[in-house]
Amino acid sequence: MSHRWGRADSDISVSQNFCRIQRSWLVHMSTASADCAVLLKTLTSLQPPDGKDCCAIEGIVCQNGRLVQVNLGYKGLKGVLPEFSELTELQSFVVPGNALTGVMPDSLASLSKLTTLDIGLNTISGTIPPTLPKSLMELYVGYNHLTGNIPSFLGSLNQLQVLYLSNNTFSGGIPTTFGQLAQLSRLHMAFNQLTGSIPTELSLLSKLAQMDLDNNNLTGPIPTELLNLPSSAYIHLQQNLLSGTIPTSFFDRKLNISGNCFDGQTGHNPACGTLPSPPTTSKLNGVLIGGIVVGAVALLLIAGGIFLYFRRSRNPSKDNSSPSLPNADSVTAWLT
Repeated sequence: MSHRWGRADSDISVSQNFCRIQRSWLVHMSTASADCAVLLKTLTSLQPPDGKDCCAIEGIVCQNGRLVQVNLGYKGLKGVLPEFSELTELQSFVVPGNALTGVMPDSLASLSKLTTLDIGLNTISGTIPPTLPKSLMELYVGYNHLTGNIPSFLGSLNQLQVLYLSNNTFSGGIPTTFGQLAQLSRLHMAFNQLTGSIPTELSLLSKLAQMDLDNNNLTGPIPTELLNLPSSAYIHLQQNLLSGTIPTSFFDRKLNISGNCFDGQTGHNPACGTLPSPPTTSKLNGVLIGGIVVGAVALLLIAGGIFLYFRRSRNPSKDNSSPSLPNADSVTAWLT
């Protein structure tokens, strides 16, 4: 119904819809601006185009007024990681190859939609925080200055497909909980200071394509249970302190075990201090001469015993008591 001096009902409806859209747009803009403010506060070298927010930066994706993807690898960024608790819609945070410092904040745990976290090739220090989002599928923290033990809770991230921890200074053992990572295809823990044995639980990683444990201080034998891993998997165990016998079943696997302390392994790791050194030439000569002397004496004693035996058999009137043939133990005891 229209009014002579007023606006038609349809005009009022259009006006209300326009106002609603405008308010929604302003809310989205203010939210995106808030997300951008968090990001720009800590990534101090990141500059958006004039008059625009961070959503206009190449590599940053915003949806419905929220920050959802940050892909800024190798951009020369400086600063520290942001306060993630305010970036609740973030799905991917990829910033490798920059100059970021500081630590991994505990607020990472609040990112319930995060699937990819890549902060590799920076100078981030400290330890891995006590919790991370269970939504993670790829975690890259390699080539940093991270320390401490590798936390066992990482084994509870059951969506994880890639775990890259190489080239830090992690210490302690490999968590047995890693055997629970049923989706894991790539496990990289090379160039750390890991100790202890290789957990047999790693044999449960049925989708594993590559496992890098090289250049650590791992000890003990190679668990034969690792034969349960896919035959196509690449396993790198070189430059550790692994010892014992190399199972022949591994010979047809894609396995690198150079630079360890295995029985009979040449070119072993210099840190294998318990390996016996090969005998010198003089020692070998002494062993050979000693063996010749023992053999000669043994032959003489045996010949003497045979002579007495035949002499006795030709002269039965002689006394029946004759010396018995010496055994090897007595010969050895006599010579020593």
